Amino acid sequence: MAQYGHPTPLGMAAREELYSKVTPRRNRQQRPGTIKHGSALDVLLSMGFPRARAQKALASTGGRSVQAACDWLFSHVGDPFLDDPLPREYVLYLRPTGPLAQKLSDFWQQSKQICGKNKAHNIFPHITLCQFFMCEDSKVDALGEALQTTVSRWKCKFSAPLPLELYTSSNFIGLFVKEDSAEVLKKFAADFAAEAASKTEVHVEPHKKQLHVTLAYHFQASHLPTLEKLAQSIDVKLGCDWVATIFSRDIRFANHEVMSQCGS
Repeated sequence: MAQYGHPTPLGMAAREELYSKVTPRRNRQQRPGTIKHGSALDVLLSMGFPRARAQKALASTGGRSVQAACDWLFSHVGDPFLDDPLPREYVLYLRPTGPLAQKLSDFWQQSKQICGKNKAHNIFPHITLCQFFMCEDSKVDALGEALQTTVSRWKCKFSAPLPLELYTSSNFIGLFVKEDSAEVLKKFAADFAAEAASKTEVHVEPHKKQLHVTLAYHFQASHLPTLEKLAQSIDVKLGCDWVATIFSRDIRFANHEVMSQCGS
């Protein structure tokens, strides 16, 4: 149930400028014509980039590929903060895949088309498993390994499908994970926190709210009946493989809204 990616945009409508997904080292693409053996960092260093900048570029692009890191570096040549040592912020999400993910995507599109944008449209469908935390650029690979190690221990312990219940209020609509399954997910997140602390010395705090998928919030009161009807059409028993993924964002833009979406 997990997927590791390098930090950049967070989370289903992650923002290309704000969030990034951490990509497992073994899943990263090699740039044609470059070193075939060795890490992306080694390749960037061999190209003459300073270590700190190379690590920042890999962290900011989710470690997707050497090419992505190079593109990021060239696009930030004039960035006065390029050599700022401030680390990125990271978070662990569960993202749906499969039929349920498609249904949620349909809800996102229909709700926006019919009722206009609300706060839920700022990001893709997900379940938040921890608070945001900072990690040094040089330790991001180890952070991804911490997630993969944790997933390997837990991948056979989750309910399928994950039991969800619809909840609505005057300004919020969401799908909440039923208590027993939520406790399992919280233990998984706690295990990841311990593994991350061991491998990277970062401190990961558990999510303080009930585990849920936000469908809509901060919308006009007159839109509640329509949004509620759309939400009721979501079959929560549809097949779904929930993928654990680490995302990151530039802490300087943590309170900014970025509308563009980026893929996983």
